[in-house]
Amino acid sequence: MRLRNKYLTAIVALGRYRERQQQWQAAINCYQRGLVEIDDLAELFYQCLMVCYGQLGQAIAVTSENRGAGSGGTGRFAGAVCVS
Repeated sequence: MRLRNKYLTAIVALGRYRERQQQWQAAINCYQRGLVEIDDLAELFYQCLMVCYGQLGQAIAVTSENRGAGSGGTGRFAGAVCVS
């Protein structure tokens, strides 16, 4: 648990650094990695993704199907859908 928190903090710090450098796609990749490798339901990653996609002029739509929470879902993150 402790190592997980350190890894989460490092991923967020790297993503924030990429945001400050206006490297939006690199920040998106970082946050998506956090969702896949650390916690697919971490609200902070979704919030950061929305900011980055907004900077790219895109919107993000995360539905229950994306999160795998539907009736036949696995409970694992399947991906976010960008909508223009």
